[in-house]
Amino acid sequence: MNNNNNYMNMEDLLKQMRKYETLYDKVEEFGLENEVYENRYGRTNDEIITKNLLILCPDADYEMSKGRTTMEILKWLKIYVSYVDTLFDNIYKRCDIEVKKIRNEEEKRIKSGEIEEKIRELPEDIKCKIRDYVPKKERGIGIMETSWCDIKSSLRKMKVENIKELVKYLREKICREIIRERKGTSRELRNISDIIYQRQSTTKDELINMIEIIISRLLNVEIRNKEHRKVVEEKGYELIVLMNVIVKKNREDREEIEKIRKDLKREKRRERIRREKAERLNK
Repeated sequence: MNNNNNYMNMEDLLKQMRKYETLYDKVEEFGLENEVYENRYGRTNDEIITKNLLILCPDADYEMSKGRTTMEILKWLKIYVSYVDTLFDNIYKRCDIEVKKIRNEEEKRIKSGEIEEKIRELPEDIKCKIRDYVPKKERGIGIMETSWCDIKSSLRKMKVENIKELVKYLREKICREIIRERKGTSRELRNISDIIYQRQSTTKDELINMIEIIISRLLNVEIRNKEHRKVVEEKGYELIVLMNVIVKKNREDREEIEKIRKDLKREKRRERIRREKAERLNK
């Protein structure tokens, strides 16, 4: 599980902790340690957060009924406001960080698509060198956006039995391996585990669509743990590479078969010409 403190600036975190310690000193001074302890639990996270923030705030009526002076209560209240301000400043900073990540991701996605479009026009060896500098997730998304139609077209030329075996491999080997290795929580991996238990497709188009779904779900997986998410995203990219290898091999096989057929037809034509020539000479 990721530690959320990793998202915070250490100086800000220490400042927040110091202010909380000052506030808790006041809680102890006013004898409310037990109330704070009892509010650690709740039915929902929202209830827990609300109860904990409220119990740290002085109840002026209650404290005055116990003989506390208004100056004592006001001092506690100022310390409480200072802590809450610091807490929410850090929360806002965290939100700003996440917004920047989203913007950067969108910019990378757009640039990746534009770059992939230009890369397609280059020789294959140069393409590979350029793509080595792009993160695998962005490479995969770029290829899906610009080259999947060509890959799909090539897959349609394969035998349906071969595509069935390919889908079976992706579901039973790749997807099950991710689930078995626990690369995320059951909820985070639900989109992948669902693939395993879906009805087996029968038509060629359904099978090819299933391949596209598997790759897209791996590339766009939502796993909070960064390392686990990276592993799954890379699996998605590797599947695109595998599809390219398979369609290239299938294309080469078909070209070889076509060449053999042409050679046979050419040989038969020559044989027929020789036979016809011999028949004319024998007349």
